[in-house]
Amino acid sequence: MKKSFFIFLSILSLFLILNTIDAVEFTSIDYKNQYLEPSKTYDLWVVITPEKEINNTVIGIYPYGESKNYIQIIKGKDYEGQLFPSEKGVGHFIIKIKDNTPSKDYKIVAYCNYTEDNKQHSENRIFTIPIRGKPILTIENPPTIKEGENTIYLKITNEGTGVAKNIKMQFNNDNSNIFSLSEGYIDGLKPHQTKLMEIKIYASGDGILKLPYELTYNNPYDNLQLMDKTETEQGHSNTITYNYKNQKIVEEKGNLVFKVIPDNAVDLNVINYTYPVGEVNNFTLSLKTITRMLILLYLLKNII
Repeated sequence: MKKSFFIFLSILSLFLILNTIDAVEFTSIDYKNQYLEPSKTYDLWVVITPEKEINNTVIGIYPYGESKNYIQIIKGKDYEGQLFPSEKGVGHFIIKIKDNTPSKDYKIVAYCNYTEDNKQHSENRIFTIPIRGKPILTIENPPTIKEGENTIYLKITNEGTGVAKNIKMQFNNDNSNIFSLSEGYIDGLKPHQTKLMEIKIYASGDGILKLPYELTYNNPYDNLQLMDKTETEQGHSNTITYNYKNQKIVEEKGNLVFKVIPDNAVDLNVINYTYPVGEVNNFTLSLKTITRMLILLYLLKNII
């Protein structure tokens, strides 16, 4: 009995497989991108080719597994109606990748409902689409430095959803009043991760000074950018050629802004000092000469 039941299941499975092959072939899924990015909306096409005449054809998609948490289906069905053998049917859909979607390959089910010989049928196939977040690096630098050589630490934070690797910072040393004595480097930053980058800076004089920088980092995924498009006419047909560049290395430029304090300045810090007319919090005063400091101490003594 068990043996007969096993043979029956085997024949039934084989019949279902053959029936699927004979009815509808899912030719391709196309989203016109190397990968998809979080917080963006995309058009998506599913192409089918029937092996037999089918009617009332509806092509659709829906997220599979954990994809339900990250892929929003804006348009998920497309009606194709009657299709003849080997005639391509194309379903057009719109999806949105939710914000902060982790970089990963996600799965989408493409299905085709149709009637054949007045009977309802449904077939499906699972496709994989890659979602790759972009790193977004922010830089925080100390607001003040002193004249002469300074060792400072830049706070580099990845506020994006992608990974940044081989993060390098180089400086433009054309300004004689402020220039770098070293370059910065961090091996990598994961999303929402922060690291400190050590650099050495030399400054002279006082006031507000800008130090131009160029920040570069690697995107571990392919990032194809369309550079140009050319169209060539050949008789009665046109050929369109798209030229892409793989922007795996990202370059960003900006300025680090510092207030430079003279090296002979005297700092006077008053933290949470209370006197009859109010409260002073985190008060810092920089003086160039001892004379000015003595005047300040005299004023403070009279206030007390």
